[in-house]
Amino acid sequence: QEFCELDTNPDAKILIFIGRWVKQKGVDHIALLASSILQKNRDVQFVLAGPPGDPFGNYAQELLRPLMDKFKGRLFVVTRFFMIPKEARAGAHLCLMPSCSEPFGYVDVE
Repeated sequence: QEFCELDTNPDAKILIFIGRWVKQKGVDHIALLASSILQKNRDVQFVLAGPPGDPFGNYAQELLRPLMDKFKGRLFVVTRFFMIPKEARAGAHLCLMPSCSEPFGYVDVE
């Protein structure tokens, strides 16, 4: 939580996505649902990191931009290559992988 500038909340459930923001990865689906999830679940925090690589990634970035202030401390978004330390990744409760068409990806391996 500290590394990603999230509110310190021992009850928080941290959802994480790290990878390229492209259609295949489905990050636009996360972006479409993020506001609703955060509004309905006060103990949910998101960590979303990776560079947009196509129009779907750019769309996700545009959807998330206004949410960053609204959910400050519960939504961490970095739209560039960003190394999150292993310890910080290990603190996540759920790794989001809404893959749309990818035959094999490294998100699940990482």
